[in-house]
Amino acid sequence: MIKLESGDFLERYYKDFIREKIPSYELIWGSFIGNDGNCNMITIHGFPQSENDKRLNLSEYLYTCLESIICMKEISEQKMDSGELSISEYLILINLKMAFDAHVGRFRDNAKNLMKLYLSCSDVDYNIKDISDLYKERCAVLHGIKIPYEYKDGKFYTTKTEVVLKLKKSNWDDPKYLDNEEYFKHMSNSTNRICDFFQSILIKAMKPVIDKIIDEHDIDLSDFSIHPNCKPYSGISVCYGSAGSGFSSRLNGEV
Repeated sequence: MIKLESGDFLERYYKDFIREKIPSYELIWGSFIGNDGNCNMITIHGFPQSENDKRLNLSEYLYTCLESIICMKEISEQKMDSGELSISEYLILINLKMAFDAHVGRFRDNAKNLMKLYLSCSDVDYNIKDISDLYKERCAVLHGIKIPYEYKDGKFYTTKTEVVLKLKKSNWDDPKYLDNEEYFKHMSNSTNRICDFFQSILIKAMKPVIDKIIDEHDIDLSDFSIHPNCKPYSGISVCYGSAGSGFSSRLNGEV
């Protein structure tokens, strides 16, 4: 099986986090997707085109879910200093909260599409219910009215989740505030829940199906020699994701 050390720069940089929180990502990626050294899937000769199309979709959904989880992790670990809050810091804080919930929705939609590739609609609906409350909160934050905030005594406060879900137009009474530290802890807990959910569907629902495909077609990616060129250095063309979407960019400076 191919290891994350042969993945793209995101997979390599966060390999320890992935192995701790979502170990099945490496199992599926390393045995069924891989990286040819240019952030493209490894070619499986003789593999039916229809199955390879699904494999490509799998790699795209899998990587997108990972990327959103990592973004949620990074947002939840941000620290805001106590003291006077400038207008720019206030807007940054709001954007962090909005971005976090946007990634929750992006993860949920791509995880659902991932499961749809190989599972029945009823199984997909049954599994996705495990994070339905997080998705409802996401919808309330992104599509509802402004969430009430408060700033006093050098601390920034935001509204508790149970109140967010009940907010309607012109209904900002009794917001029941959480301080900033508590809210970032809430985002961290949500990220951990999503990691647990992703690991669960990968190991229980997806891996058995993929292992069967691997056995039926005698797929073995372990002998493929890889020297990744997907490095985020200045002046080097970088491809994003082992799915090989064809998108690349030239980065200015190190990431």
